Amino acid sequence: MKRGDFAVICAAALLSLLPLLLLLPQRGGAVRVAVLQHGAVIYDGPLSEDARIVTPEGGNVIEIKNGEARMLLADCPDGLCLRAGAAGALHPLVCLPNQVAVIISGEGGDALDAITQ
Repeated sequence: MKRGDFAVICAAALLSLLPLLLLLPQRGGAVRVAVLQHGAVIYDGPLSEDARIVTPEGGNVIEIKNGEARMLLADCPDGLCLRAGAAGALHPLVCLPNQVAVIISGEGGDALDAITQ
């Protein structure tokens, strides 16, 4: 190996990793949360502002706090939406019996549009 070969190999390795930057999640876009019931939007606002949303029928309470949206209360029989955790861009919260959905979206769309296994 010649003296400059190591530098050329390192530069080529670093340049080959640059396309991976395109796959990183986009940060800094305005992240929004929308709450829908029966297909109609009942709340739409930034995820950065704390809020508590009670559905018009009173069956669900959604809390937006510290950059997370969670289902606090639900009068549905199974309570799966309560155990689902915080909503995410690829993980909406859904309460099927009450037809409530909590959807997180970012400005300019999400970096990923699907995940397969």
